[in-house]
Formats: sequence, C-alpha cells, structure tokens
Amino acid sequence: MVRAEKLFPAVASVALALQFTSTSADATSLRHEGRALRPTPSYVYVADGSTDKLYKYAAAAGSTPIWSISLPASSVPYPVAVNPNNGNVYVAMQASSLVDIYNSSGTLVGQLTAANGIHFPFDLAFGANGTLYVTITNPTTGTGEVAVYPASSSSTGPSLLIPAPVADRAWYGVTVDSSNNVYTMLGLTLGGQIYEFAPGSTTGTVIVDGPPDVIGGLAVLPSGVLAESFYTAVQEYVPPSYSDGTYYNYGTGNTTGWISTGSDGSLVVPVKGTGVYVYPAIAAPYTITGLADATGAALGP
Repeated sequence: MVRAEKLFPAVASVALALQFTSTSADATSLRHEGRALRPTPSYVYVADGSTDKLYKYAAAAGSTPIWSISLPASSVPYPVAVNPNNGNVYVAMQASSLVDIYNSSGTLVGQLTAANGIHFPFDLAFGANGTLYVTITNPTTGTGEVAVYPASSSSTGPSLLIPAPVADRAWYGVTVDSSNNVYTMLGLTLGGQIYEFAPGSTTGTVIVDGPPDVIGGLAVLPSGVLAESFYTAVQEYVPPSYSDGTYYNYGTGNTTGWISTGSDGSLVVPVKGTGVYVYPAIAAPYTITGLADATGAALGP
C-alpha cells in the first residue's frame, strides 16, 4: 500500500532526467493541441506541502510570488482549484479534513468542513458552471466518494455522492470535462483504474487500467485527453480508446503533485523540488521555479 504521506518524501533538488522517445516529452516541450476556451489566465496559485503555504504568481516564468499566506500547520495541502464564477481559490487539506476558500487577494473567505461533508479530501475540481467535485472518504465505511456540490451553494453539503465500487478503497484524482462527465481514479491496491461517470450518475465505467498502486491527480484537456500524475511522471491517455499518449518524465526524486487544467486548456503540473510546469494549449510552455514542495497548482484570473 502506498499512502499519501509517502508520496512526497524529503529529497534534495536534482536536475531533471529527461527522456526523448516517440511517446515521451521533456518538461519544456509544447504538446497540447486545441483552441483556447477562455482568455489566458493571469495567475498561478500553488500549494507548498513543506511550508504549508499558498502562493500567488504571475502566469509567466519566474520565481517571485506576488503574495504568500500561511495555511494551517501540518494540514497537508494537496490540490488547488479556482472557482470559474468568482475566482476564489480552494485548497484541499487532507490531514485536517478542510477545504479553505481564499479570494484572489489571499483573504480567507470561507471553509468547508465535516459539517459540509468534507472528510480527508484528496482532490477537487470545478466544472465550467462552478459545480465543485471533491474526493472524500466516508468516515463510517472508509470507502471513497466523490462529493458533488452545486454551484449555487456548498454550505449544506453535497447534492450527490459517487461511491467507489470497491469497499475500503479511496478515490484520488478527480476531474470533469465540458460536458460534465466526471473522471476519477481508484486508489490503493487497485490504483490507476480511471472511471468515467455520466452527469448525475453513480454508475461508472473503467476507461483506463493504469499503473497499479497509484495516488495522484487527474486532468482532462479540451480534446478529451486525460492526464494522470503518478510518482515522477505524467501519462496522457488519448480517447476514444484511451491508449497511452505523451509521457512526461520529471526525473528521479521530482515527484509530481496534483495536476489541473486551466480555463484556456493549459495543463498545470506541480513537481517537487523543481516548481510548476504550465503547458498552454496554444502558447509556449513556462516554468515557475523556487518552490521546495509544490503539491498542487491551478490557474486563475
């Protein structure tokens, strides 16, 4: 069993060991096709697991944050997501069973707790209409669930729960496409299996039988390509067969965190020891450096 806390061991920064094959890409190459869905986001929000901080950067290469704020100590911040309706930044903290909500200035404006159905959140994502999806663990059964919160309100708890098909197994990464299909990954000993759920359904279909024993994030690109982060790499799966696509290798010790997709179709990859890699859909990629333990990152206006 690979537990979440084992995913980000303390290691020294090392140079990237890049692979160049017909199915792999280096950390700076542009790979993603497709048109921009919205104007290019202006900022990148990054959670750092070693410092328990949230950073705001300009969406460009560099290493100087616009601001940083302290998150609760030992909270284990993982994914970051930005609400498309108001630009608020959501940070899931697995150890403290909280989702903090900050405005673009870094002020805490809300919080989701156990009262809202939050238990050990591992990943979160927004639909285009502002619906929030959070992978949680049922405190009674220990089985994973995707909690779906309507865009209008999350204060009364989820409007839908999508349970994992296997008892005592957790959902980890979660993402949603423009048609509101939900994709999530089964963790622990059945890790790597990615399921697809139609909008409003709790019965899913396995579409990818990925690497075993994986805990990581998911992102879906405008083309429908799925990206999965695990260990020191990101693997893409190309529909309709979801065959292996581009494979990004970030090198020994450079653990990938909880990935996301920007509103313009960018793929955002936080990597421990090196920073955050952003692969825009129609522009040159860039890297934000100077972060010791980037565990989650997301683009925002």
